[in-house]
Amino acid sequence: MLNSLRLRASALVAVGAMSVAFGAPGVAAEAVGPDVRAATSAADTQRPVLSSDFGVAKSRVSGTYGRAGTVRGWFTPRKFVNRGGELRAVGRLHAVLIRANGSVRDEVNQRIVIPVRRIEGVHPSARDARAPGSCQILNLVLGPLDLDLLGLEVHLNRVVLNIEATPGPGNLLGNLLCAIVGLLDNAGVLPEIRRILNAVLGLLRL
Repeated sequence: MLNSLRLRASALVAVGAMSVAFGAPGVAAEAVGPDVRAATSAADTQRPVLSSDFGVAKSRVSGTYGRAGTVRGWFTPRKFVNRGGELRAVGRLHAVLIRANGSVRDEVNQRIVIPVRRIEGVHPSARDARAPGSCQILNLVLGPLDLDLLGLEVHLNRVVLNIEATPGPGNLLGNLLCAIVGLLDNAGVLPEIRRILNAVLGLLRL
């Protein structure tokens, strides 16, 4: 039985939901559903996790466990909170543990709270010419985070969320992304950034 699981996570969220629980050890890759096969197909597989007419959010998680095992999956953000003056993302981690021979050992569907380490916005000077007055992309770097999942020691190195707005007239999401960029340029206060990020997630659930 594994004593430790080391997970290096990288998730892309481009402006979008996820769900699972620990599966039984020893499940063969071909015995699981299409979602698991999609998650294990390649390290660069991206999965839409939030989506609406305003944009789409895609996520990617990759990592390792033990000596030769790998981890593939995605992270779905649900909300952003202020914990002791630190911005954190609350959501669900879906990870598939893959043996060295390619078979699936286990699945994880776990609620996690992970710190937001960095927010990178596209500066207004780089706006999409098709959507004047709006910004199209926002990147958030999350983690690291240590977890104990059913006796397994899990380490998330980093989760990257990429939020991308659909361009067009009345681009509400793009305007919100621009507002975040403006706050970052002016050392904006955490409560405002948190409020706008939650508004972004709200638009992606419409």
